[in-house]
Amino acid sequence: MKNTFFILPIVAILILATGCKEEEIPEGPMVVDPDEAPKVSIDRFSQDAGTLFVRDASNDLPGPNQPVDFDQSPFITQGFGPDGEIVQYYNFDVQQITSAPIFVLFREGESIPVTGQLNIIDVIPGDEGYNDFWHVHKVNVPADYVANSMTSLTEIMQGNYVIERTNMIVNCPVVPEGSSAELRFRQTENNGLIRGWYRGQVVYYFSFEEKQLTVNLPAEGHPEVPVSEIRVSFNVNPDEPGGGPPSGFKTEGESSQTHNVLQTLPENSGYSPLWDVDIYDNADFSQVFDWVTALQANLLAEGAALVNCPVVSVEEGNLPLDPDMASEATIDRFNESAGTLFVRDGSNGLPEANAPVDFDQAPFITQGLDPEGQIVLYYNFDVQSIVSAPIFVLFKEGESIPVEGQLNIVDVIPGDPGYNDFWHVHKVTVPSYYRANTVTSVEEIMNSNYPIERTNLIVNCPVVPKGSTASLRF
Repeated sequence: MKNTFFILPIVAILILATGCKEEEIPEGPMVVDPDEAPKVSIDRFSQDAGTLFVRDASNDLPGPNQPVDFDQSPFITQGFGPDGEIVQYYNFDVQQITSAPIFVLFREGESIPVTGQLNIIDVIPGDEGYNDFWHVHKVNVPADYVANSMTSLTEIMQGNYVIERTNMIVNCPVVPEGSSAELRFRQTENNGLIRGWYRGQVVYYFSFEEKQLTVNLPAEGHPEVPVSEIRVSFNVNPDEPGGGPPSGFKTEGESSQTHNVLQTLPENSGYSPLWDVDIYDNADFSQVFDWVTALQANLLAEGAALVNCPVVSVEEGNLPLDPDMASEATIDRFNESAGTLFVRDGSNGLPEANAPVDFDQAPFITQGLDPEGQIVLYYNFDVQSIVSAPIFVLFKEGESIPVEGQLNIVDVIPGDPGYNDFWHVHKVTVPSYYRANTVTSVEEIMNSNYPIERTNLIVNCPVVPKGSTASLRF
């Protein structure tokens, strides 16, 4: 997956770096060695912790404190960006709007966190008030403070240290030890587990830094997490039995490509990995491929949930091409490669390359007699080969008429070897979700491995320059 986006400020990285740049812990009676400390048991799939992902006898979600591979379904999803980009994002389940506090220790007069000190939290998944999104609190400790002398919020409060509420929110899901989530939006991000303290025990969390989140602080309490919108569809609509999340996201056939559409990407100013979920009718699935088309879909539910889904990859999508905006082929029927009877020279006045041709004028229209001696008119489009050329016509699976708006596709034009005004029709079956003019060449047809049926039809369709005319028909 490719990323072409700018490098974000590193303040959040510095704050969280204390968990991944662990150095030798100084000796001291009050110091707690994280390597020797007890570890808290984490369960993200209990009924207290989970919403979309709650363990039962059938779903095989990991047990309490078992490592979770978030790079596997159902924790990784592929959807569309606002302009049809192909995006991947993790799904860390429903989160509340109000952030939880995380405490980062700084010595007096220093601008970076205490080296070796683990950050401190006071809630874990399943606890009231837990959130993957943390409001950063800066704790000012004395110049002689020894790293990991404090391992709990209680000890911070007992020390009466000055605590500064920053305007920063960080996305750090707490997970069992050994869990993995390898993907990040930028390769420079740490994709490993970071250690922290929870009430004197070691806790593990990921860090997602694709976007620095800043907020306006309320007078009291913890700030709300910024949100962005996402529109999704399910295999079964939520108003039907078994519908909504239990039925799974609707995808393109057997692939993992959903038509869930994100309103923003990390490069956008309004981006947030906390998504406000709207659900659209799966009957509109094939018509949704970017934010504009998502807004046109029939909405079944607004604000269904807030979910933590950090974007970890973005690549260009295979978007439909507007024929009105596409480049046009240059056509010349009268050069030496294309013509036989009609080859342009300095005297015959045949139109130049790509100049419109009036086929209703001599020498292209001829009057003759039919077998019974009646006068007939016929066009003359020059000599053609006996062997037809292929033309590809696209049909959606299960439909008997071509894809509405899709242009037929050829691979040769006048002057090319194998060109013929007479075309052998090939029927190409595309998926039901196919968008007209997503495929615009024979190469793309072949690369997509769509089924192709050779029909018994031959059609007479001379390729001519734009603006040409031949107004008569039988």
